Amino acid sequence: VKKNEQEKFQNWITQGLAKFGDIISKHKGNLDELAKEILRNLVRYVQADQGTISIANKEDEADEHLMIVSTYGVNQDRLKKNRIEVGEGLIGSTYRDKEKKTMTNLPADYIKVESGLGKSNPATLILLPLKTDDGEMHGVIELAFLNEVSDVAQGFLDQVAGVIALNIHAANLNYKTTRLLQQSKEQ
Repeated sequence: VKKNEQEKFQNWITQGLAKFGDIISKHKGNLDELAKEILRNLVRYVQADQGTISIANKEDEADEHLMIVSTYGVNQDRLKKNRIEVGEGLIGSTYRDKEKKTMTNLPADYIKVESGLGKSNPATLILLPLKTDDGEMHGVIELAFLNEVSDVAQGFLDQVAGVIALNIHAANLNYKTTRLLQQSKEQ
């Protein structure tokens, strides 16, 4: 039975990675679209209830910070301030520490998962650093779950984070290249 279960989980992870490969190739050129599609599909795939993607803005080295570029199921009031300093709050500190944070037993006033029917405190909050193999950080995905998160889902998130980071990095490079080309044409 154990072997079958492991195979089932491995298939689920492999299918998930393939699915995200498809999503990424469809939206490669456009960072905003890419972030939106990745988040929407990631929340559904791992059965999260809320999520945000914050992308690093490194245009000015002296002013490196994160911007929330996409949200899913989040009360818009929480996003009035979409700029996050490195080291600020959970997202900023995950970015600085380059390590995944999994939190349970959250304080009652921390965050609410809301629907038309009411509000509830999430059981689990996962902050996923988006870093490439060389350790360079590109952002943070934050996911809130009303339920416990299985080890399999955690394992999938660990694997998919690197793939997402790489592609956000590529989309950023594309964007910069396109902008530089535009500027040189204008000159």
